[in-house]
Amino acid sequence: MKQRALGRSIDTYSAFTKLFLAYTAYEQLVPIAHRLRVAGVSKIYTNVIFNKRLAAQLRRNTKLATFLTSSSLEPWLKTRIKIMLDGTDDDIVCLAYGIRNLYAHAELTTTDILDGTVKQRAVLVDVADMILDYCDKTFSSFMDKL
Repeated sequence: MKQRALGRSIDTYSAFTKLFLAYTAYEQLVPIAHRLRVAGVSKIYTNVIFNKRLAAQLRRNTKLATFLTSSSLEPWLKTRIKIMLDGTDDDIVCLAYGIRNLYAHAELTTTDILDGTVKQRAVLVDVADMILDYCDKTFSSFMDKL
C-alpha cells in the first residue's frame, strides 16, 4: 500500500513539474511575441488560452477550486480563477499560473488539490500539453516575424 501511495505522489509531482515548466516557457515567450505583435497574443497578464474541455474537467475538481480560491495568490489572479471556475470563461492559463506559483513557492502538495486519481493528474498534464502546443505555435509565428 505504501508503495502505491508513493507512486501516486511521484506521478502527481511529475504532473506539477510539467505544468510548472510549461507555464514558465509560456511566461517567457508571450511578452516577446506580444512586443513583436504576433497575432492573437496579448500582454502576459491578459493573454488567455481557452479550452472548453479542459476547463470543464478542471471545474469538476472541487478540491482544486477550494484550494486555489482560498490560497495566498494575488487577488487579481484569484478573481480570474473564480471567473473560470464559475464557468464564465474557459481560460486555462489562469489556473496554470496559480498552480505554478503555489508549487514553486512550496505551498502546494499532492494532497492539496488532488485525490490521487489518474484522471485528475491527467488533466494537469493535458493543461501543460495545451500550453506547450500554444508555445510551439506562438514561437513559429514569432520566428516568422524575425
